[in-house]
Amino acid sequence: MAAPVKIPRFPAVAARHILIALVVGIAGPFGPGPTNAQTPPNLVVVMADDLSTDALDALLAAGLMPNLQQRVIDVGIDFENAFVTDPICCPSRATFLRGQYAHNHGVLSNVSSDIGQLGITWPGWFPSGVEPGRNESTVATWLQASGYYTGHIGKYLNGYGVSAPEGVADPKTYIPPGWNDWQGLIDPTTYRVYDYELNDNGTLLAFGEQVADYQTDVLATRAVDFIDARAQAGDTFFLALMPLAPHVEVFDASASEGMHKIFELTIRPAPRHQVYLNGDPADGEVPNPVFKPSFNEGDLSDKPSCPRSQEPPPPGALVDEPICVGDRVPLVTADVQGVIRHYRTMLASMLAFDEMLGDVLDAIEANALSEQTIVVVTSDNGYHYGEHRLGNKQVAYEEVARVPLYVRAPAFGTGGQTSSAMVLNNDLAPTLAALGGAVMTHDPDGRSIVPLLIDPARTDWPRNIFAIEHFFVPSFGLRYENPSYTALRAVSPADFLYVTWRTDPQMPDAITHREFYNLAVDPYQLRSIAVPDPLRSNLDALAGAFRSCAGAVCRNLEAR
Repeated sequence: MAAPVKIPRFPAVAARHILIALVVGIAGPFGPGPTNAQTPPNLVVVMADDLSTDALDALLAAGLMPNLQQRVIDVGIDFENAFVTDPICCPSRATFLRGQYAHNHGVLSNVSSDIGQLGITWPGWFPSGVEPGRNESTVATWLQASGYYTGHIGKYLNGYGVSAPEGVADPKTYIPPGWNDWQGLIDPTTYRVYDYELNDNGTLLAFGEQVADYQTDVLATRAVDFIDARAQAGDTFFLALMPLAPHVEVFDASASEGMHKIFELTIRPAPRHQVYLNGDPADGEVPNPVFKPSFNEGDLSDKPSCPRSQEPPPPGALVDEPICVGDRVPLVTADVQGVIRHYRTMLASMLAFDEMLGDVLDAIEANALSEQTIVVVTSDNGYHYGEHRLGNKQVAYEEVARVPLYVRAPAFGTGGQTSSAMVLNNDLAPTLAALGGAVMTHDPDGRSIVPLLIDPARTDWPRNIFAIEHFFVPSFGLRYENPSYTALRAVSPADFLYVTWRTDPQMPDAITHREFYNLAVDPYQLRSIAVPDPLRSNLDALAGAFRSCAGAVCRNLEAR
């Protein structure tokens, strides 16, 4: 049984307000409406890009993330079983905004079903004619409507600045609904730490190659300014702070064409942190990767196969067939060296991230807002560093589906604890809405985790299983995209991953391959095992049910 409910005493937050949020979080998806309660807590979400739990654990073990360790993890809650439901940037970030599986919010890839466009142009995301867009019902619009001053600083969705709703003359100046203060990085320059563009509330700013232009530092300064201004104005605020780090820089989209070209990419750390890459232990160094048994896996015969040409397509060619995990070629010596360089630069870029987090916490504390501010630190997905011969993300394997999630909420009095409950990025939007007393204008698939903030040790959390999904979308030049799949991931009482692959784009509903891993005995997913009927049929049926579930139906499936 869960411990008795203890309502935290926010200095400027009515206990009644939080109690309503808690009860609704348990009973259903919708947060409370406006009340006469006092001001709810400030909310800050800091989201890294492509930060794996393995890489972050290595940084923490090396003592290179002191702000995160000492000022968030040690005094907050570590959600050790946190996952994303579509491990790729654009769908995951849309899930953060709406609290839904990708098949419900409709952003199915970084590229769009409109061939040649990026993911933000998925049908239904923007309003069209008299039809509202899904971007008009997000955690930002909910919180803004409930009285929050909302701010976005950093990366938005893939394609931001390239496309916008009908009637917007310049997509770079477009500001999505729900944001009072909008400072959005503009694609494709989002993926550069220098020489990038930013939409500052409708004014386009260009940053150059000076030390002071380093992207993470610029975003940190703007986040501090946001907090200072809101404190001075007496506003309750919601801030989404989303830097590029540790995502690699991309200057040429064709870099993703070659199967292992991803390992040639790096991200430049802040100049003051370059010393951590110079190979001199006396200066302090970021760690080298510790290769798992799955690194450059020798036998992929148990993985799905859909053989295609290993050569990238000609420039401008339409790629309408995916390539499967089982067809990845072995990494050669140059690839392994690339993985090491790739990994170490990504880790080095996180040092500025930690300093940015420290600046944000300093601003919160300097304005005497610590007790009434909740800080969430997470990532949009994890990352592969050569496991199963893979780079990047997209598949359902542990390295990319599992993500860091830490919540610092001093007023709950539950700091320095770990929760083993299975939580999802689907849960972030309904949780923030519940904390803020906001009315959600659609039924999300996730659920509020406020009960876990009050009692991290509770064992009656109503989720035993969930779905991870991915959708192959034809595109120009992105030759090495993975096929579509729906996976089932369970942690307790059984710890397993079951993947139903649909590798034939001409038959999108046909299961062509299956994988099953008993993670209790095979944590590295080295050998898929056959699942006998009727269990296989039951799992296929459950995966099929998740493919079309929405709202309460999804939550009920997860509680099976």
